Order: sequence, then structure tokens, then C-alpha cells
Amino acid sequence: MEHLAVDKPGEPGVAYVLPFGRAHRVVAPIDDGLNRFASGMYRSPGERTPVPRRPRAVTAAVTILALCWSAPMAAAVLGDEATAGTIAMAAFWTAAFTLWLVRIWLGGPLATGQMARFAPVLGAVLFFGILLIAASGYSSGHRPEPGDLRLLPLLLPGAAVFTAGRLLARADVRKWTESRGQGR
Repeated sequence: MEHLAVDKPGEPGVAYVLPFGRAHRVVAPIDDGLNRFASGMYRSPGERTPVPRRPRAVTAAVTILALCWSAPMAAAVLGDEATAGTIAMAAFWTAAFTLWLVRIWLGGPLATGQMARFAPVLGAVLFFGILLIAASGYSSGHRPEPGDLRLLPLLLPGAAVFTAGRLLARADVRKWTESRGQGR
């Protein structure tokens, strides 16, 4: 316990600085309780940092990503060839993706940062992949038929995922996630 003791400036004795981490939810109640019941022996390290409101870019990005995920999952589950294994696999990966989105919604720096890096790349691959598939059909010398144009709406999810990733990479979102990870 001696390694947690620090000298109190201008006062006799020591104060104990406890390494609880930087999460607001964890640190705030512990700091309040220790300050109230052990005020002479404990002091909060640092000052209180206000947490800014969730940026609208986070709300938009999480909504876009949820919609882009739910559309193919609904098509897979509601399709004619859906088996119990397909439904179970879709449920499992939907639960995992939902946990990731919840972590982004709550301001998790790791989840937000990884999605900000991953989503633009995936969105660009989807967008240009569909574009290349459509172009390869047209480059064979035949005129586009109405059935060939059904690939073009598939460009929208790629652009949407790219946009969601760029929204999560904004400076205000980074500042918000950093403040969510700090203590007081």
C-alpha cells in the first residue's frame, strides 16, 4: 500500500492515489465515495473533465452501419433456401455486430477507431467491386440490358459504409471518444 501513498502538499501525512483507470462510469462513483468517506486520506487524481455530447456523426454512422448490416441479413434469413444453420449463423454475427455498434454508440475508443479504419476500406472495396463487375459485363461488347442494371443499386451500400467510416474518423468524434475514456 505504500506505493500508492503520495505526500499532501502543505499538510502532514499522505494521501492515497488509487489506479482505477480512466472510465467515467467506474471512476466517478469510486471517487465520490472515497472523497466522502475518506476525505482526509484520498484525493482524486486530476480535475474533472466534462464529457461533451455525442456528435451527430456517431448517430448517423451507427444508423447507416445498422441499416447496411440488416438488409443482407434479412435477405439471407428470409430467403427460400434459409436453413436453421443459416438463421443461427446470421443471429450469431448480428449479435456480435450489434455489440460492436453499441460499443461505438457508448464511445468506446477502440471500437470507434477500428470501425473508422475498417469501414472506408470495406466500403471502397464494395463500391469498386460492384462497379468492376458491372463494367466487365458491358465491356464484352453487348449493350446493357435492363436486367444488367440491377447491379447498380448495390453501389449504395458501398458508398454508405465508406461514408459511415469517414464520419467516425472526424476530429469531433475522436475528441468525444477520448473524453469518454478519461477519468475526472
